[in-house]
Amino acid sequence: MFKNKRKLVLSAISIAAALAAVFYLLCYLASLQAARIFNEVVAEQRVMKGTLTVEALRANVFGTVSFDNLVWKDDAGTLLASIPQGSFKVRPLDIITKRFNSETVTYVEIKDAVVNINFDDKMYWQQIDVFKPPKTKSETKNIQLKEFHVKLVLINSNIETHADRRDFKFRNVNATINFNSRKRLTLDFQCGNVSGTFEADALRLNGGVDLTKPVGVYDNISFNITNCNMSAFGIGNGENEKGTVQAVINGNLPTPVITGTLNMKKLKITPMYFSNVKGSFKYENGAIDVPELDARVFAGKVKANGYYNIDDRSYGIDLIGTGLHGDIGLNDPQLHCLVDLDAHLRSDGKPKNLLIYGDFKSGEGSYGIINFDSLQGTITSQHGILDFRDVYIMIDGDQIFAPYLRIENGKLKLGSIYYESDGGTRKKLM
Repeated sequence: MFKNKRKLVLSAISIAAALAAVFYLLCYLASLQAARIFNEVVAEQRVMKGTLTVEALRANVFGTVSFDNLVWKDDAGTLLASIPQGSFKVRPLDIITKRFNSETVTYVEIKDAVVNINFDDKMYWQQIDVFKPPKTKSETKNIQLKEFHVKLVLINSNIETHADRRDFKFRNVNATINFNSRKRLTLDFQCGNVSGTFEADALRLNGGVDLTKPVGVYDNISFNITNCNMSAFGIGNGENEKGTVQAVINGNLPTPVITGTLNMKKLKITPMYFSNVKGSFKYENGAIDVPELDARVFAGKVKANGYYNIDDRSYGIDLIGTGLHGDIGLNDPQLHCLVDLDAHLRSDGKPKNLLIYGDFKSGEGSYGIINFDSLQGTITSQHGILDFRDVYIMIDGDQIFAPYLRIENGKLKLGSIYYESDGGTRKKLM
């Protein structure tokens, strides 16, 4: 009985080894066949628009084909992708039977690539044909995606994207994208530098898109930006004014809804200097709404809200400031008082046209050797000029009125100054 069992085990091992050898041989032959008919696959796949050429192909025993210097151009000859090194894996049965379709390629890996992507208004890649052609005219209203199930890995690549006036350049991209058109798209995307519509030192996306519904749904994709340059948005005066964004992407394809937080160490919007900026925001349809923001300004506290338009870069900020130090705000060490400010910032997208206006009021303070009970008035700032209007100064119960003061190029220009009695009678002092 023992000998019979031993024979059975040996037979099973022999059969398994034979099957493994056959499988090994089939994979090898399929791989070689895939390499030989690469151009035929490209001609038949009908997914990637334009022409693809490759300098060299190599096949291994695992059914993977490696390539060198793949070039993809559109029908007009514009370069869409240049890939020095890469590889792909195909379904062996498709290669053997020469039945090529959108599911033939199951895995793609590219290194050091340069890729140019143009999206349409529905955020589909224009150079990729992802739709099934309708069989009849009646089916045109129910367009369906072709069946894909492919894993794409990008290593140290550069990508440029263009979509509806929003252009981005992503450098040093490392990403893994798994696309199953019947179920889900998942991605883990990170890059070292971003420029274009916004600028940042790093960006990371991680999450997925639910494709089981009639319209794709962004499914809590984490969205993180490191050192986003605010001056690239037309906000702020310096290149070192950078913020960090942590957010989540939801909503329906192709209109994401992004909610998250913004943190900045400093932000200069002349003549105001913000620090320790922390706030929440919501992005939808090209507009950013900031319902709540806290910051420090002139050593005081500020609470603000605002909006920003991605396309024309216009924005508005409404803020309430408390305990602002007057000497810091006016850069005048002789002024000592704490100021409360109700201010509004409005920009048409051109930094030089930024308008700041509002009302201010202080408690007790002093200017040099002159003590006062309070200050109040209105403030306007535009084109580097700071105007104070209807300024009232209370000194020992007496009211001093200055209808107009201006600070231009760091110099104070005074208009007339009046003494105003309780009855409203004014006497010109200077």
